[in-house]
Amino acid sequence: DFRGEPSCYVRSGSQGVVGLLAHDISQPMTEEEYDRWLLGEHYHDLLANPSLDKIVLHKVSKDRRAYLSSGAVVENVVEFGRLAELHFRDFDAFDRYVAWFKANVIP
Repeated sequence: DFRGEPSCYVRSGSQGVVGLLAHDISQPMTEEEYDRWLLGEHYHDLLANPSLDKIVLHKVSKDRRAYLSSGAVVENVVEFGRLAELHFRDFDAFDRYVAWFKANVIP
């Protein structure tokens, strides 16, 4: 219970592997240009790899800070504006993903 209410959280039922990729907008591109490239080209290149099941995208606010439960501000060593989850069935699929891109280099 949390303050008299049942706790609510989500645990993934997946036994798969998730790779987290934190990145920022590549300069000198604008955010709009970067999004057009990511969504229109780059993610299609990644999803051509048969070992990648899906990509889940997140934007990270540069204006809002993250806080620990103690109230302390999270001090990021590296700043980033985007977070991509790369989903794989298992570690063997991840290894095949890496090998596939070694054989099929994105220009």
